[in-house]
Amino acid sequence: MKSSKKIMGESSLILIISTALVKIIGACFKIPLATDTFLGDIGFGYYSVAHDLYMPFYVLAISGLPAAIAKMTADYISCKKQNELKQNLLLSRRLFLIFGAVISGIVTLCSIPLTLTDILSKNTLYSVLAIVPSIFLCFLISVYRGYFEGKSNMYPTAISKIIEAVTKLVLGLIFAYIVMQKTNNPAFASASAMTAITIGTLISTFYLHIKFKNNLLKNTVSPLSKSHKSTLTLKTLLALALPFAMASLSSSLISFIDVFTVKTQISGNGCLYFLSFFDIEKTISLNELSTFLYGIRSKAFTLYYLIPTITMSIGIGALPVIAKCYSQNDIKAVNSNSIYILKLINCITIPASFGLFTLSQSIMELVYSSGDKLNSYMLCIYGVAALFTGIAVPLTTVLQSINLQKKCLIHIGIGFCIKILSSILFVKFTFINIFAAPISSVLCYLYITISLLILFKKHIGTIDFINSILKPLICSILCCAAAYFITEFSDSKIFTLLSILCGVVIYLLTLILFKTFSKSELSQLPLFGKLFEQKRLK
Repeated sequence: MKSSKKIMGESSLILIISTALVKIIGACFKIPLATDTFLGDIGFGYYSVAHDLYMPFYVLAISGLPAAIAKMTADYISCKKQNELKQNLLLSRRLFLIFGAVISGIVTLCSIPLTLTDILSKNTLYSVLAIVPSIFLCFLISVYRGYFEGKSNMYPTAISKIIEAVTKLVLGLIFAYIVMQKTNNPAFASASAMTAITIGTLISTFYLHIKFKNNLLKNTVSPLSKSHKSTLTLKTLLALALPFAMASLSSSLISFIDVFTVKTQISGNGCLYFLSFFDIEKTISLNELSTFLYGIRSKAFTLYYLIPTITMSIGIGALPVIAKCYSQNDIKAVNSNSIYILKLINCITIPASFGLFTLSQSIMELVYSSGDKLNSYMLCIYGVAALFTGIAVPLTTVLQSINLQKKCLIHIGIGFCIKILSSILFVKFTFINIFAAPISSVLCYLYITISLLILFKKHIGTIDFINSILKPLICSILCCAAAYFITEFSDSKIFTLLSILCGVVIYLLTLILFKTFSKSELSQLPLFGKLFEQKRLK
């Protein structure tokens, strides 16, 4: 029988691999999309604004709500209540469809006055309307993914994400290229790229619906009578889902806040003065300068967001296991698994964020061919933010699995307030300008991370400071120093790739050398577990 750590490791690995594939595919989509062949900086600015308005609802539907359904599923399965689970899942699906319809309508109705009153660019409206149907579909997807994740079956979630990404890549670039060639209108081209995202979500929904229907029927013990009443009500569903939903929004709402507190507040003349610091001259209208700068911010944000997305997969993989242990009152297993997960999170977040900070100029040149100081400094600051975001996002999921949703929600709410207030304050300074977006994110997640770690220590156990923080920190410094030294030989993209590869190898070797993980912990990891098993057989 598999141990809980091994189940968490396998679940997390599946999600991490699928997330990595999705992000690689996404990069193959976004990077060319930002070039002049497809959208250019202005068109990518339209795309980014619409995408950032859409992201909170998307993350709510594909991360927050599935987590709530996953916890409910894990609890019912641990109590062997398959029929009650089915009834409550069907009710959840009906309620989430209503939520999706209402929220899609609200987004549509609100986006029109925002663009007509010049709070947002009028050209952004086309992209917003193209993505709205995807919001509705994502709420249906949330029930399906949450059900499978609650059973620690991450394959349907992983496959559906890849379906979305591949469809977006293929159709998105084709649509954007054709529309740009035919109309030479970046606003229309941006909307066509958004349409591809909606089509990908639709195909993913069909796949998950078929898997859900077949799996649920197979696992139902006996037919449900019409008189059987669901134990789930709207009130209890909201009480369960709302904290998970708000916690999952903590990272995506950052972009939503940036649109209204940064992008809309920077003026054309202020942008010209700000760009003069970096010797950048742009022959575009004053009205479009803020969109241009927001496009640069979005390039760095895309790379920064890779880190919390990957570490979030660890939290999602751990949630059903820790929730099951907690429902069975196995406190020792809860503490052991939670401390183990925190170590995994830190061992990914610390080196990745240090890498963005240290190699910011080389990475921007490698990915976007934009190695100027403005792009470099933007990614550098986001690298600092990634250190805290990468820890806070999955840690929230771990704490929620032991019913600390409300306390997490309070700290996240305070973090949002810090983000909003600091954004409004910093954007007023001309020499900060668009940098207000990453700086306020650093302050926001610095508070959230510290408060959640305190909550972790109080309710779960003492953090293994040496193995969970100090050793990964030292290993990260060593690998980043080596990577930076290699890039000093040449600024070519080949040397940048070589430096990253060498940094990863040095980091893994130093982790092993410093014995960061014990043999028992390594044996629980899927890849290392097979090596240990083969060694024992010999």
